[in-house]
Amino acid sequence: MKILKFSEGEKFERPYGRVSRVLLEHKFKTPVDSIIFYHSDLPNGKFDDHYHSESEEIIWFPEGGKITVEGETIQMEPWDGVLLQPGERHGYSGESVKTIHLAVKMPASNDKVSAKNE
Repeated sequence: MKILKFSEGEKFERPYGRVSRVLLEHKFKTPVDSIIFYHSDLPNGKFDDHYHSESEEIIWFPEGGKITVEGETIQMEPWDGVLLQPGERHGYSGESVKTIHLAVKMPASNDKVSAKNE
């Protein structure tokens, strides 16, 4: 797991007043031949623990929220994110607060495994 703090991303001023920020720079351990991008709206801010058997996953929280990774609950500020490796158990605990997240999985694989009964 790698926590990606928006406030710590390197800022660059660009032409026309544009400001860019590095949110993540990452080298993959294996070749990636596909990608899938999700927008999820969690009305009660909760999603059961699970992991991905093959995919690396990046999850961004545009409005902030809480995520639990390997039993550790982490408060995410707006636009913070997390990079997860295959097998890292994670879920969401928004304490009944609506949570929005954007997730990118590489490769695009139906590899979600419920950790509910483990």
